[in-house]
Amino acid sequence: MNLRLLLLLPLLFFSIAGCGPIYDTRYDLIPPTDNAGRFCTVECERLQLDCRRAEDRKYQNCNRDRQDAQVDYQRCLDRHKNDSSKCRNLSPNTYCPSANHSACDNDYRRCFQNCGGQVHSRQVCVFNCP
Repeated sequence: MNLRLLLLLPLLFFSIAGCGPIYDTRYDLIPPTDNAGRFCTVECERLQLDCRRAEDRKYQNCNRDRQDAQVDYQRCLDRHKNDSSKCRNLSPNTYCPSANHSACDNDYRRCFQNCGGQVHSRQVCVFNCP
């Protein structure tokens, strides 16, 4: 096993080294200067928080439903002496996509701009940087 690892290590190194740098987009937010604009951005933050909570709830509900389906499937297998063909319609979903906060963040930045704020994006190297 150690020999196999030693043979694969250079391959892994060269495959990672062959990848170019990976960049992430960062946003600088400059708030509006007037009171109405600042009040408006507070509403944007509330909407973003509500959106993020809804995404988190969808993820939690999916996990709960998946766990419930797994329990039902196991009960069916127990009842039918592990004959999975009789429990095919209860086969649980094994994947729940993670909460998608990016749509919430995009909406927030758009709302922030509509309130008179400025949004500046920039690329930042986060891996294998030159």
